[in-house]
Amino acid sequence: MHLFSPSAKPPPVAPATQTVLLWNLRHGGSNTRTPEQALHLLEYQPDIIILAELRASRGSQLLTMLAEQGLMHHAIAPASSDRINRVAIVSREPLHSVASTSPRLLTARVGELPIIAAHIPDESNPRARADLWHGLLALAREHRDRPALIAGDFNTSRRGIDPARQGQTCERHMGTLCSLGYRDVWISAENSSPGTWSWAGPMGERHRLDGIFVSDQLHKCAENPVYDTTCVTQGLSDHAVFSVKIAPPRMWISHQNSPLPPESSL
Repeated sequence: MHLFSPSAKPPPVAPATQTVLLWNLRHGGSNTRTPEQALHLLEYQPDIIILAELRASRGSQLLTMLAEQGLMHHAIAPASSDRINRVAIVSREPLHSVASTSPRLLTARVGELPIIAAHIPDESNPRARADLWHGLLALAREHRDRPALIAGDFNTSRRGIDPARQGQTCERHMGTLCSLGYRDVWISAENSSPGTWSWAGPMGERHRLDGIFVSDQLHKCAENPVYDTTCVTQGLSDHAVFSVKIAPPRMWISHQNSPLPPESSL
C-alpha cells in the first residue's frame, strides 16, 4: 500500500463545500499528457480526486504537481508491477483507514467521509470483472448505513437509463448497488440526457461508464454534477472528468431507521 501524508504542515481547514473529481487517465498518461493532465485537474480547484489507470512511473510526476498545489495526501492501491493500472485517492486533507484488496479497488476516509475507488475490468476478462464487482458490492454493503461515496470507472452503463452497450455483462451488479440505497449523483440531479457519455471508444462509441454514487445519507448533499468532455477532445484521455460538489458534514443526514427509498435498480 502506497500512502503519502506529509507531517511537516498542519492539515488544512476543510472547505464549506468540497469539489470531488473522478478521472480515468488512460493507461497512466504519457510523457506529454501527464503534466497536461495535472494542470487540467488543477483547473477545477479540487479537494478530492479519484483516479483510475494510474501507473507508478508517470503517476509520481502527476502526484507531485498536485501536491505542490495543496493536494498533498494520496493513497495508491498496491500492484505487483509499476506498469499495472491502479486506482488512487488524492486529497487536501489527510487520508485515514486506507485499505485495498486489488490494484483496482481502494478505500480511504477523508475527514468523516468514507470513499471507495473502483475500476471494474471490461468484458475481456469475465472472471476478474465479476470478482471486482463482488468486492465492490461487499464494501458498499459495509458502508450503506452511513454517509459514503463510491467513485469509479465501472465499465458498465445503466440499462434503461443509458444507451445500450453491446455485449455488456454484470448489469445485475449495477442494479444491486442501486438497490443497496446508493444514488447515481448524475441521475439524482435529474440529468437524464440519453446522449451523455464519459468514454469515447476507438470506433466512435460513446458510453457513460464512469460515475459517482452516494449513500442515502449523502445524496441530498451532492450538487452540480458535470461530465466535462473537453479533455477528450484535447486528447488528454479517452474518459471525461466527472465533478461534483459535496456539502460539509453538518449537512449530512444521520442514520435513520427508515431510509429513503432507493433508485430503481436498473
